[in-house]
Amino acid sequence: MRSVITAAAAAALFVLAGCGSADQAASTTDAPKPGAQAPAGDEVGAAGSACPMPVTFKVAAKWKPQASTSGTKLGGAELLCEIDAKPAGSIGYVRVLLAKGVTDPMAALGAYTAVGKNSGFAYTDVQAGAVAAKEVTYTAKSMDVDLPNQVLAVPVGGNVALVTISSIDADLFKEIQPAFELAKSSLKLTA
Repeated sequence: MRSVITAAAAAALFVLAGCGSADQAASTTDAPKPGAQAPAGDEVGAAGSACPMPVTFKVAAKWKPQASTSGTKLGGAELLCEIDAKPAGSIGYVRVLLAKGVTDPMAALGAYTAVGKNSGFAYTDVQAGAVAAKEVTYTAKSMDVDLPNQVLAVPVGGNVALVTISSIDADLFKEIQPAFELAKSSLKLTA
């Protein structure tokens, strides 16, 4: 029964990846501080890694990267890699997508976040490693639940790489957010 529930939760999380909200405010006493980074594990993105991509970054310890060969698209961007928090004892994903033929990070973010019932958009200019990037936080509504989401957009070789983070509730989102911050701070271009 647990595997059925876990599979259903994972499927729901995948569908919700492009839907989210920054209006959700959950509080936990153990929530990581904003900008906190997870302990580093392996690097992903280089040729020969679990997910060869146009960007590389450190994956949080115990998280499991898996390349996508399905051609799945979310908000017009192709899913390249999905990094699962389950082996580290949490529920959520860092995903990397590629918006092909799009050179403007804001256009890529706009197309990605246009899918679903999203609100509360907050855009910022950020550094991803040494690369200038755009980031959006927002809230997705799914089944009457507000889910926080965060997406980083990095221009790379005539395309835009999107690095996303999502989970099934606000508390888990906060728990896994340091993995996203680690990816963002260690990001490098490979293309």
